[in-house]
Amino acid sequence: MPTGYALDPGVLRAVAADLGEIRTELDGQQASLGVHPDAGASRNEVASAFSGLSSALGALAGALGQIAAGVTSSVETYQRADRQVGSGFAAGTP
Repeated sequence: MPTGYALDPGVLRAVAADLGEIRTELDGQQASLGVHPDAGASRNEVASAFSGLSSALGALAGALGQIAAGVTSSVETYQRADRQVGSGFAAGTP
């Protein structure tokens, strides 16, 4: 069993950036669902379906934004802790 772990902050930041890009794309897709197509007698059902899909995309986009922010925050915390531990060892080394 490994005794430690290794993180590549650059890779994690790239993951967060990718999630942010996906969120932006979903926001754009959600906006495109704000139309009211002429569906004749079924227009209420179609409008309801578009509204539900739009809400779901909005929720997904929000969740991806939160995940991206969490990944970014975790990387910053990891790097800060790594620096503090490193400087603690350096200070205690003769």
